Amino acid sequence: MPDLGFVSGFISVAIDNTIQQILDSISNAVHCSDELASLKDLVKKIKPIIRDIQQHRREFNSKGDGSASSVNDWLRKLENLLRQASTTVQQCTIPTWNVFSCYQTSTRVSRLISNINAHLEFSSLIHISQIHERQMIETMEADMDSGGSNSHGFHAPAGAAVTKLIDEPLIVGQDKATADLYKLIMEDPEAKNIGVLGKGGSGKTLLLKTVFNSKKVRSHFTDGLLLWITVSQSPSVTNLRNDLYTQITLQKNVDSSKITTEEDVKLWLNETLKQSKRFALFVDDVWESDAAELLEGLGILRPVTMHSDSKLVISSRYRSALLKMGVADKYTISMDDLIEDDSWRLFAFHAFPYNKRNPPANLDEEKAKIVCSKCGGLPLALKVVGRAMAGSTDPHQWEWAAQSPPNTDSVYDSLRLSYDALGRENVNLQLCFLYTAATFLEDKIISVYEMIQRWVGEALLPMIKLPQGRVQLGYDPFEMGKTYLNLLADRCLIEPLMRGVDGQVEYFRVHDVLRDMGTKIAEEEEKFYCRVDCNLTTLKEKECSDYTRIFLSDNQLASLPDSWRAPQVCSLLLPGNVYLTKVPSMVMKSMMSLKFLDLSGTGVQSLPESVGDLEQLVCLALIAMPLKKLPRSVSKLARLEILDVSFSSVITLPSSIHKLTSLRYLDITCCREMQYLPSSISRLTSLQYLLMYGCTTLWKRDEQKRYKGAACINDIAPLHELKMLSFTNNGDILSEGTLKSMTKMDTMQLTLTGMERLPHDITNMTKLRRLVLECSLLVKLDNSFCNFQNMSNLELSDCCMLEELPHLQKLRSLKQLRIIRCPKLKRFPNEFGEMGAFPSLEIYSLVELNQLEELPVVEEGAMASLQIFTVMECPALRPLPYSYLDLKTVKKLRIYGCPMAAENLNGVKGANTMVKVMSMSPDDTAEVKKRYLQVKTQMTGWLYGEFWCDELFLFLKSLEAF
Repeated sequence: MPDLGFVSGFISVAIDNTIQQILDSISNAVHCSDELASLKDLVKKIKPIIRDIQQHRREFNSKGDGSASSVNDWLRKLENLLRQASTTVQQCTIPTWNVFSCYQTSTRVSRLISNINAHLEFSSLIHISQIHERQMIETMEADMDSGGSNSHGFHAPAGAAVTKLIDEPLIVGQDKATADLYKLIMEDPEAKNIGVLGKGGSGKTLLLKTVFNSKKVRSHFTDGLLLWITVSQSPSVTNLRNDLYTQITLQKNVDSSKITTEEDVKLWLNETLKQSKRFALFVDDVWESDAAELLEGLGILRPVTMHSDSKLVISSRYRSALLKMGVADKYTISMDDLIEDDSWRLFAFHAFPYNKRNPPANLDEEKAKIVCSKCGGLPLALKVVGRAMAGSTDPHQWEWAAQSPPNTDSVYDSLRLSYDALGRENVNLQLCFLYTAATFLEDKIISVYEMIQRWVGEALLPMIKLPQGRVQLGYDPFEMGKTYLNLLADRCLIEPLMRGVDGQVEYFRVHDVLRDMGTKIAEEEEKFYCRVDCNLTTLKEKECSDYTRIFLSDNQLASLPDSWRAPQVCSLLLPGNVYLTKVPSMVMKSMMSLKFLDLSGTGVQSLPESVGDLEQLVCLALIAMPLKKLPRSVSKLARLEILDVSFSSVITLPSSIHKLTSLRYLDITCCREMQYLPSSISRLTSLQYLLMYGCTTLWKRDEQKRYKGAACINDIAPLHELKMLSFTNNGDILSEGTLKSMTKMDTMQLTLTGMERLPHDITNMTKLRRLVLECSLLVKLDNSFCNFQNMSNLELSDCCMLEELPHLQKLRSLKQLRIIRCPKLKRFPNEFGEMGAFPSLEIYSLVELNQLEELPVVEEGAMASLQIFTVMECPALRPLPYSYLDLKTVKKLRIYGCPMAAENLNGVKGANTMVKVMSMSPDDTAEVKKRYLQVKTQMTGWLYGEFWCDELFLFLKSLEAF
């Protein structure tokens, strides 16, 4: 048992350090001053409490009555709250005039103050009264009695959710359209093909999604199929077929064993839908050019052969497209512009997120209504422009918006105000949005790392510059980039698809109307040359001669002109040009201003040495290329911050790589041909992200080195700035001391095939939040593993020798826990079900645990935040205790491939009457998973920037979302 006095001392030091970080950030804050003043007073008063606890810790330990344990639990919770406060306060240091962002941040600060106060109220549990501190705490409570208020005059309720500040109305002003669509789907047997017609941004997709997800429609098609595809402007019929195939196999047990060709898939879809009792297929965003051949290409039934109760629901901007798809006018629903009252209602909802959605007293309501009228009744414009003005009480801001150019019939003019508002706040944010809108395919799912790479390449994220062009040690542009993405999400300029456990946007897409607007502005005002997915076969030099940013992704370019000279270009993006095999040396040499070069997915096998002349280059992306080696001249790129060669054929990196003194991000994920790394990697002291998953032959002991100058694992020990690390090895080579100094580590994946225990120094990573362990010979996890009090995401996978788990319920911040393919685990500690266990856990998945026999009974107060519980392919698992139906927060309880586990749950009602129990037989589970993986194998790169590239993980994610 560890010395509790020592532990208390250690935590106290950590709390002192966190308090100092909070105070430092408050001194640099530019908004939320009232809340931060309260927080500052609060943390200053905490310091003497911590000091006195430290002085009396021997007294606690000598009592033998559990006092020491209570003290430590109390301190750990306090430390966690203060760390959250530190992260939130840092957001207050970013300049912004948009009060909606201030509103969100101030609410978070107020909530943290409330939580800290609530925590202090329970301080009697650690007997502070015995050390004469109760009077101080009572004083603090009195001082902070009004802790919910903030600079805008509203109060954050004690129980308010932080992650979702407002509940947006689903559809405003379209009651008739909604009712008509329900009626055509549910009541009219003659309406087989149904159309929803409206301009871009009118709410067609929102209407379809609302109806698609409604309980009445899902109940109506419970014995059939309910399917969705998004077509967009440049659809891939093959991908759409595969998407339908996946959805059908996840919903029904159907035979697909004879499918071998694309034609087979089409025929299979046709036959499967024909045999289905009923189905509803929602086809969103059909363009005129795709309409005629779309159904035939997909293998979808024509109306005359459809079941009488089956439906095709199609949305489009073009009436002609609906007619081509067999939609009669009488079955077409029009999404008209909103009338004045409905427009104001929707606009006010987003523009005034407090004060009961009404303008503040000092604001002329008529001015606000003028701004609202400029949106032309278009829901998307009302939402985006309203969010751009959100919370602003400055009459000058509204005067500026009201006097902006008058509205025309153009959708883009309506939305332009939101873009202009970004510029009044931060010009870099404008450019970040343009990059987001103009450089990706329509409806592409974009990862945070993929996006931020492009921003970093253009130096759009502010940093502290040091002499000789160096940057501040420890500065992390990716963290700043995440903040910028959240700002864009706040303004509804991007659509978040997945958020991390910390609420940060991880994956998103851009509405096609906003994409079009951004592309238009980028080309006309910022010298962007955007020709993405335009089937270009040649580059016209004269056409792009005046542009500074050239985006030619996903075209058919076979070469670049030898004569092309582009000294003005700062960004050149060519990913997806699979026929491009060569980059002319003189072309590279001429690009003296180039900061970002992306050749990912091209056929280029070698780069010219002239790449080393790109003195301004910040980001070099060479993903999934047949490139065998990098030119030595790469080491001359002193400003290079990002080097990404993941999924490429590179064998090694230049031995002089240590000269890349600004390098922060190095990704060699799944470079399976890479034989070794140079030992000079140890001198990359600015490195923060080192991703080496899937490189199985890199690391050897010193005496086993096959190549002169090859690195061993200890060569990464000096990389003190690392925040993200992943690697794979096939030997017992991770020794004590290697991870000791990596105290800033946030996310880590270790795939180790030869280690029975983890090195003890891994516990030095006190900031670690996300960990994936794949250790086939791992025998035991020590109880010290439970000291990761910031851990929010844990996955234990393929730990074939692991027979027992430590007391993971002590990980107070843990939100997601997945235990996968650990065949020797028979049971979990009973403490997993005790009151107070896993207080933050939201997602809990147990997969392919072949010998798991039972799960502990869950007491009241355990797993108090659990929402999704999945048990899959645990054949020996006995019936689940009834107590799992009593977990009040659980929304979905899934049991797949576990013949006994769900036996006693059928027809049983627990305290939680809303929980949905889903079960599937072992045979069906195996078949569905097999089919899913067949289709989704190509998605292993979808979670780009993440570590979970396992198809099984993707399957689990699909189940969690389904």
